[in-house]
Amino acid sequence: MLNDKSTLSNGEFSGYIFVKNLNPTKTVKVVYTTDNWATTHEVFAAYGGIVNNFNSVEFWKYSINVPGATNVKYAISYTTGGQTYWDNNYGHNYEVN
Repeated sequence: MLNDKSTLSNGEFSGYIFVKNLNPTKTVKVVYTTDNWATTHEVFAAYGGIVNNFNSVEFWKYSINVPGATNVKYAISYTTGGQTYWDNNYGHNYEVN
């Protein structure tokens, strides 16, 4: 799983996630906070398409309305085949501002 091209601009937090297609049934979510983890929110990413058919890589995209936010911290989860994988920047979470 790879987090890529995340931005925070004009109250919109958006980005792309690349995942290996391990199973046809899957969910990709972004877990995020705008208040340093006092509260958390989740949003499902939307399937965007196949990046590399040979390596079975797909891209997923998300766009979240976060009015007034100047900082977003987040992690990504990918659930497939009863297993959940997390990408949290090696325990440091991702951050955009």
